[in-house]
Amino acid sequence: MKLRTMLTMLGGTAAPTYVGAMRLLAPIHRAAWLAAAVKHGVLEAMRLGPRDLDELAEALDAGPQGRELLRAWLRHGCLLGEISEDGDRYRLTGRLAKHMADPAHAELAAFAEALVRIHVPAVYGALDHLRERRASDALDPALVARVAEMLAPALEEAILRQVPIETPTKLLELGAGSARHLRNAATQRPRLEAVGVELDEALVAQGRRELGRAGVSDRARLVQGDLRSLELEATFDVVTLFNLIYYFPPAERADVIARAARWVRPGGVLLLASSCRGGTLANNMMDLWFGSVRGAGPLPERDAVLEALRGAGLAPDAPERILPAEELYLFTARRPA
Repeated sequence: MKLRTMLTMLGGTAAPTYVGAMRLLAPIHRAAWLAAAVKHGVLEAMRLGPRDLDELAEALDAGPQGRELLRAWLRHGCLLGEISEDGDRYRLTGRLAKHMADPAHAELAAFAEALVRIHVPAVYGALDHLRERRASDALDPALVARVAEMLAPALEEAILRQVPIETPTKLLELGAGSARHLRNAATQRPRLEAVGVELDEALVAQGRRELGRAGVSDRARLVQGDLRSLELEATFDVVTLFNLIYYFPPAERADVIARAARWVRPGGVLLLASSCRGGTLANNMMDLWFGSVRGAGPLPERDAVLEALRGAGLAPDAPERILPAEELYLFTARRPA
């Protein structure tokens, strides 16, 4: 091939720009490959040691027709540097692959899956939803809950600040997911009684199992229900509403906050964590995604959350930024004694 032909293929004088565009391949393919490897248990299988093509094909039920496709897919992982081929066996090589294979980093694996299943469709499809005037039904509560585990340490710290070690305390978590926060709080605060409310049936079942395994199901329980219609007679010292407000249309959010506030006893506190409009790429992607999901809505403005808390009869403190340079806040609002 002539050099001039090669330069033409690379955009001529725009060759540096074309080369830069080609560099998009690796990060996008890496996220997609890792997400698939997590989803289908390939990383988990390799965590226990190198695996050959036959072993992986059997685990994936690839069949004779699928072996060459699997071989090409594994080669993709080798080209990305996440795995390597040693003879006829494949082993984990890349730092990301090694960490995502470890159950201790499950939230990182969930993030890779969310990049492929949520971030890309949200950014790519936003204008389709706009032009076609249609909403998306692509909401996966279980995946969102897995990704939210990345924020768990900060939110658990916020709960424990409000729950004394020696004083009997009652906690209500709205949108409890798999009950991680309830389990952690009940484990560390022996005089705590806790109730979690979760809409998703599968997450409720998982959470109940986890509470039982932790030995705290006598003091911490999980109920299935919609907080907008749920009836609870008790009031609580601490009520939490974490990463949930944008699941509701903007017109309903003040009512949702007011309903949560009804369960806060005098002198008690409502802890509300939420991403708000603005911030980094990841935060703005949430604004795009939730703004296109049926029944949800764009991220709230920070001042709108404060106004809703005051309208519910609570006295909010100044919002606490959870992550530096990110529009992700913890709102602490107390009911006057």
